Amino acid sequence: MPMTYDAVVDGIRTGVRTVKDGARAGEAVSESTVFWPTAEPGRSSLSFDSLDFLELVVFLEETYDWYIPEEMLDYEECQTVADLAALMLRAHAEDRESHGV
Repeated sequence: MPMTYDAVVDGIRTGVRTVKDGARAGEAVSESTVFWPTAEPGRSSLSFDSLDFLELVVFLEETYDWYIPEEMLDYEECQTVADLAALMLRAHAEDRESHGV
């Protein structure tokens, strides 16, 4: 799968369904969907814990070969699906740059 923003968001959606054992299959996971539990009314949340998040990252690495170095993972920075997609793309760009591609 090519490494585009839309492809990464779609991969994250697939990963969410896998990590949550299909529990969210009927619910829309959008770019603004929050990973962590939230008290904000009307804000869609996946109610992830840190283990769910790590499972998602591992799923993306194993399924799509999209790697995020451990030192780049920041749970506070990755609040939404869009945040994780942007981080994935940034990690990919830095990896390509470091390899002169």
